[in-house]
Amino acid sequence: MKIALAQINVETAHPMANLKKAAEWIEQAAKQKADLIVFPEMWTTGFHWNENKQIAPAHEEVLHQIADLAQKHRIWVTGSTLYLSEEKKITNTAILFDDKGDEISQYSKTHLFSLLGENQHMDSGNCFTAVDTPWGKIGFAICYDLRFPEMFRHYALNEVKMVILPAAFPHPRLDHWKTLIRARAIENQFFMVGVNQVGSEKVGGEEEVNFFGHSCVIDPWGATLAEAEEEETLLITDINLSLVEQTRNKIQVFKDRRTDLYS
Repeated sequence: MKIALAQINVETAHPMANLKKAAEWIEQAAKQKADLIVFPEMWTTGFHWNENKQIAPAHEEVLHQIADLAQKHRIWVTGSTLYLSEEKKITNTAILFDDKGDEISQYSKTHLFSLLGENQHMDSGNCFTAVDTPWGKIGFAICYDLRFPEMFRHYALNEVKMVILPAAFPHPRLDHWKTLIRARAIENQFFMVGVNQVGSEKVGGEEEVNFFGHSCVIDPWGATLAEAEEEETLLITDINLSLVEQTRNKIQVFKDRRTDLYS
């Protein structure tokens, strides 16, 4: 498959401005024959908690427009966004749209980032999400989830071949980002696709954070197939999911596990 990573600078609380930018990038990715385009975490609104409470009731229309763009350009689209659940709870949710504009899956962030108060303003999801696609089974995680290896091992044990991770990882934790995303790929022998924001934002309207980009694709051997710098960019790369089985047949980590000792 060919995958596009849309590393963008999100305009806080301006979903239509972010959607306009996304429309251009979706069109560009489709012209380059990408099968799937991935946007960062909370890419339609950013993290202004009070503004997001006001935006949330009407945000479903933004999701409809994303679906229309997927259908128009015949490309799968994902990335995490503001979402208002049926229970009227605000969540940070990754929605996968197929190339017909149909919603294929949802994953709501399960590990909320308490350091910046996310747990005080959003509701967490209560389950992981893996979905069968024409290319293989894909799992979803969001940003802070990267620090919880149990989640990724769960995916590996359930035949996931690639995990997509929309993120808003800020300075000064670039070394953490590079180390953890590679570790998750190597230890689970699958692909990791991390798409991070760039630019800066006053999270909650108060604390300014600076996002460092470095969106990347890491293969099951830990090799970097593509990596951005710290500016807006569209990365496109090919992924061969059959490499997952090749890697696992070569170094049989899952066969050699000592589950009798892991309780």
